[in-house]
Amino acid sequence: MTGLVIVLFGLLLGSFLNVCIYRLPRGLSVVHPGSSCPYCRHAISAWENIPLCSFLFLGGRCRACREPISWRYPFVEALAGAAFYWSFHRYGGSAEFLRIAFFLVAILALISTDWDLQQLPDEITLGGLGVGLAFGAWRSWAMPTGPGITFVSALIGAVVGGGILWVLGEGYFRLRGREGMGLGDVKMMAFVGAFIGWQLTLITLALAAIVGSVVGVALAAVVFVRRVVRGRRRSRGWGEAVRRSRESVAVFFAWRALPFGVFLGAMAVVSWSWGATLWHWYAARILR
Repeated sequence: MTGLVIVLFGLLLGSFLNVCIYRLPRGLSVVHPGSSCPYCRHAISAWENIPLCSFLFLGGRCRACREPISWRYPFVEALAGAAFYWSFHRYGGSAEFLRIAFFLVAILALISTDWDLQQLPDEITLGGLGVGLAFGAWRSWAMPTGPGITFVSALIGAVVGGGILWVLGEGYFRLRGREGMGLGDVKMMAFVGAFIGWQLTLITLALAAIVGSVVGVALAAVVFVRRVVRGRRRSRGWGEAVRRSRESVAVFFAWRALPFGVFLGAMAVVSWSWGATLWHWYAARILR
């Protein structure tokens, strides 16, 4: 029964999280006005705002204008419910459950806003950093001995996470004369570091760089091959088709740059889940 209550609370929080994901990057209040359809501005009533259930009852469409409702809304609600259950299953009704549940839903929100608009709202990144440091301070006061993220650990993790990205971004700017790393990513990694510590933060950065590079190369290859095939169908020579395909790849990434925050967030969750095992393996074989 307790687990069910935790999941229901997570679902409700997921519904509010959808409001934050849509409004915070646009500079809108998350309190006023009430939720409405983005197409016809129909005010959403209470029964139309029940997590998961309302989407099914309405058939995935607005009751007033019948425009489709994004699948992301029930998806975020379900993931928030799963995050709360996962945290409760691992930590029970402890403060660590609340800390990790907050961390996971905040990461979910940041991945969503970066995917949609390539924005990482300060309300989540800097607010999350403050919450992480506050949990660390409470941990240092209440349980000064034993394993865990203390205030010092959280502070070092924040400095390492945000500092490494800031140095990389500043170095890129000085070398190339253009921004290579947004401050939103820097703030996000400071927040992540405050929750998972500097060791797992390093793993997060390494994994995000690897996965982001693989995805970027794969997308470039797909765009390049498709443009070459299209060029050959239009009877262009190989040289001309290849040249135009290279230009298409450059235009594609200029129009839709990869949202690095998505990879940082996803790999932060991976690091929290399995990073300790990876770190111990790395330390035993590489650092010894």
